Amino acid sequence: MDVKQLQVLQNLRHHVPVLTPAQRLELQNLEHNWAIMNHHQQSMKDHCEKQQREAAAKASSSTHPVVAPAPSSSSSSSSSSQQQHNSQQPSTSTTAAISASTTMVATVKSSVGLGGLVATNGACYPNGEPPDASWMQSGGSGGAAAATSIPPVSSVASASTHPVSNNAAQATVDSKADLCKNLKTTTTIQLSPSSTGVVNGPPGGGGNNRSNNVVELKTEAGVKFPSSVIDTPQDTPSSDSGSVVGSTLQQSNHVTGDMVNGNSKLSPLSNTSQCSLMDCALSPPATAPLNGRGATPAGLEENSNAASEESINPIVREAMELSQISGRTVPPLLSPLGIPETYSAIDVITTCRKLTSNGLSNKHLYLDKCPPPKRPPRPAMLKVDELTPPAPTIYLESKKEAMSRALADFCVNPENPVTVIRGLAAALKLDLGLFSTKTLVESNPECQVEVRTQLQQPSDENWDSSGTSKVWRCESSRSYTSIAKYAQYQASDFQESLKEDESKRPSNQSSSGRNAGNSSVAQRNSYKDSIVSSATSGGGAKMSQAGAASSSVKRKNFKTIKFGTNIDLSSEKKWKPQLQELSKLPWLFRLVSAGNMLSHVGHNILGMNTIQLYMKVPGSRTPGHQENNNFSAININIGPGDCEWYAVPEEYWGEIDCLCQVHNINYLSGSWWPVLEDLYNANIPVYRFIQKPGDLVWLNAGTVHWVQAVGWCNNIAWNVGLVSSYQYQMSIERYEWNKLRGYKSIVPLVHLTWSMAKHVRVTDPRLFKMMKTCMMRTLWKCQRTLDSLKQYKVDVIWYGRNDSEVSHYCEVCEVEVFNLLFVKRSEDMQCHLVHCINCARNMAPDLKDFVVLNQYHTEDLMKIYDMFTLAQQRRAKT
Repeated sequence: MDVKQLQVLQNLRHHVPVLTPAQRLELQNLEHNWAIMNHHQQSMKDHCEKQQREAAAKASSSTHPVVAPAPSSSSSSSSSSQQQHNSQQPSTSTTAAISASTTMVATVKSSVGLGGLVATNGACYPNGEPPDASWMQSGGSGGAAAATSIPPVSSVASASTHPVSNNAAQATVDSKADLCKNLKTTTTIQLSPSSTGVVNGPPGGGGNNRSNNVVELKTEAGVKFPSSVIDTPQDTPSSDSGSVVGSTLQQSNHVTGDMVNGNSKLSPLSNTSQCSLMDCALSPPATAPLNGRGATPAGLEENSNAASEESINPIVREAMELSQISGRTVPPLLSPLGIPETYSAIDVITTCRKLTSNGLSNKHLYLDKCPPPKRPPRPAMLKVDELTPPAPTIYLESKKEAMSRALADFCVNPENPVTVIRGLAAALKLDLGLFSTKTLVESNPECQVEVRTQLQQPSDENWDSSGTSKVWRCESSRSYTSIAKYAQYQASDFQESLKEDESKRPSNQSSSGRNAGNSSVAQRNSYKDSIVSSATSGGGAKMSQAGAASSSVKRKNFKTIKFGTNIDLSSEKKWKPQLQELSKLPWLFRLVSAGNMLSHVGHNILGMNTIQLYMKVPGSRTPGHQENNNFSAININIGPGDCEWYAVPEEYWGEIDCLCQVHNINYLSGSWWPVLEDLYNANIPVYRFIQKPGDLVWLNAGTVHWVQAVGWCNNIAWNVGLVSSYQYQMSIERYEWNKLRGYKSIVPLVHLTWSMAKHVRVTDPRLFKMMKTCMMRTLWKCQRTLDSLKQYKVDVIWYGRNDSEVSHYCEVCEVEVFNLLFVKRSEDMQCHLVHCINCARNMAPDLKDFVVLNQYHTEDLMKIYDMFTLAQQRRAKT
């Protein structure tokens, strides 16, 4: 612990009455770690004094000069280092700092299975096992008293973890200041909150269905299911500190100490802030970021030799090589474990057990100890004329062109964030009239429509409700109606517009309210020149304010409009003609296809692997967003009016996320409409184009976009996921980022990965390795969870899973729960709610009142894993 951490600890002690239960648990962990360090420090001091006394007694009893033997092992090197360290004490404070830092390194390494201690639920125990069974009842909270039962840990554990040569070990202790600096650098690592799912941030937004979290128990008593086909070795720790026993460091309510004039104050961490200082207590040693953009900590460079670096670099190098996206590493779920994918499932589990029991470096085995996901690196600066690129547009004239492989290759090329395909409906003879308002009313007039009440504004501007300033926040209210009623509103709005046009035509007045969205072609062409001039002038914020001041008089009043959205067309009985018509599309654009990952989920995800319809009037807005889990999207304009689109390449989403934070808007769950001047001044390019009736817009994976209706029109949209390494990595990357931000991923990618391994023939070696790694991680997580439950005598009840059963999500943190469901009855809702293991442990460390349900036999998972092999690519016909 450094001085700042000690100050935070002291501050927490003074504010115990106002702390939350989670913060009190963290305080107990800090107290416990502090007690352990004091105990270790005293033990090391006693050990050194004992060695000095023995050496002095041996020297006095011998008649020959005593020559210290050269250290031949890590333990002798450690002992000589301790003697030299103890003999050079310049001051008490320096010795205390060095001893505390040395003790912290031993504790940190032990917490990931590198020494004699294993952290379990924030407490440390020798050999990874609690002193007695009462630990499960006490919730695993440590306390200072626990330190008395822990044997001293010498520096041998640290030396054995990172073997160094004798010269390196001698050089390490030559300078106490360098040693203290190195050890402090090693311990200041930030805990990745991505694996917990319980992080600061808003709950999941669109697509959140609480029924996914509810389980109906099939039987009152249930049938006990064996924990595993592999018995847990008696001498093997069956759980890690992070994911099995729900470490209290993975709480959402972190506390940090902000020093102000020497005094500390308590403040919660925001979404964008770093982990609290207490999270460093049991975190693994800092390592170089996988993306290669960060520097290796000084302590790791100076305290390790080439052999130690070689034990880390292969995994880091493999993660970099595995990534399909240049300049990025793979997300944590796809980070290699260092185990070949050729290993069988039983070999994977056996190897992971050995790595967690023999003291080797194994932090890469656990998601919570992998580096958290990051925003993509900022792309290179663009010239001013490159900020308004033209949208790639393809004109089709025949069915052969529409079905060609060249069209599919062009669309999925990552260099093309968006593609506009014109003439597709005519080339394929699609009857888009089946999706017209008239046909919809005749087919299912009572179908529910979600209505968004908005203000009609120009498409390139977004004003606040008073019309005095440009803002990013896009406000709207939600209500519900039927297709028949919205059709009446859509028709009446069109009739009113015709009357207004006739009344204004003699006076030759341009309508600045309703027809602002229907700007002329000349106005759209001149817009690029105005934006280019504004971007070169700089000071976008000032310009935005100036424009708002000059235009506030004209735009202070906006008409209220209603946008009909999220109309579900998934029922084959009600919408059979419409769904059959879409089967004429090429294989890449089809709703159901063997090459579409979303077709293998096994259940409907509304709006993604089902069709959704949008009924619009001029000014209807779809705010800025990326598609769920970065899947590709298809949007067809039924007409008769146009739509105006804005799109930004995927690699700039991190920059837009930062701009949303500046405007106090949540990028994932908030509703925002970017101010174009802000984007251009941030050097972010924007594609801007018109979608005419019959045009298909293909959005590549991760493209940021927002849309406004220019006229009266209907649109249909759905998502597709090409079975490719690029799409898979993009989806997993957003899956991990959502966990970090506390946002629900409505695509259960872990379940999808196992389903694809069972049904899809994969020929891409990179995709195969990514999927194999994901399966390897989830298989090992399920196995060690079963081992932990068996160790603490928690019964696991067989529950099973239906083919069409929806995936389950944690009721608290909304992360996907795969295979093992921790279910608790809710008296308020009169149902059983699903929780992940971390949230279940946080609610009840002994899992009291929880029922653990198992959906997959371990033998079945192992069989799927072993049968999933890389298929040979078929030769193209000549």
